[in-house]
Amino acid sequence: MNEFELIERLKKQLPTNEAVKVGAGDDCAVLELGIPDRYLLFKTDAVVEGVHFLPETDPERVGHKALARCLSDIAAMGGDATAALVTLALPLSFDVDWVEKLYVGMSRLAQQHNVSIAGGETTTNPAGKLISIALKILTGSVVASQKVGSMTGHKLLTVEPLRVDPAIEQQQAERLAELRERRDAAEVTRRLDDLRRGAAGSDNLLYPLRAALAALATVGEVCDALRDVWGVYQPPDVY
Repeated sequence: MNEFELIERLKKQLPTNEAVKVGAGDDCAVLELGIPDRYLLFKTDAVVEGVHFLPETDPERVGHKALARCLSDIAAMGGDATAALVTLALPLSFDVDWVEKLYVGMSRLAQQHNVSIAGGETTTNPAGKLISIALKILTGSVVASQKVGSMTGHKLLTVEPLRVDPAIEQQQAERLAELRERRDAAEVTRRLDDLRRGAAGSDNLLYPLRAALAALATVGEVCDALRDVWGVYQPPDVY
């Protein structure tokens, strides 16, 4: 069972109430609290050592990534975050310098977006490091309103898809052909096969994924290798 299938299974037993306008399965939850033309956006996300980052990853980059994931989903709903809460789980023996650098990365990004880090929680996790970010904001976002509208029968806006300049498309095609010419094709094939084997099992995919990209496999080839094992994701009909 993959992540999306698990979410769909759990959604069937989650309690809800009239305040929840958009729930599990979207970029973030949208709640209506009776404030005219305002919605509450509620979001949490986590990064886990060995899954989302390696032990040797620069902690400033880990902090940046942890906050950026949440900010991105809030932005996708048309919101501007104002404050974040951080839950930090660490092994019993941890490096204080690593933790301080983690917060340097988070704080730098937070300052760029005028977001306050207003507190959080620290706890112990013998298995490794985990950083969870929670964001909750009020917004009059059109995007959030559209999401709610789609749940109640209102019409959504139709957005024209991005069209690439033909000259840029040709330039990128030439660069891709040059890349495939100079890379070791046999090594790429071997690394993509390793990725397929990993996807078919329960091993951490971060390592074969990184090896495939280091061998100059393209993002499209990596995605195709994963589709070979998992198939093509079909989003649930939640509206």
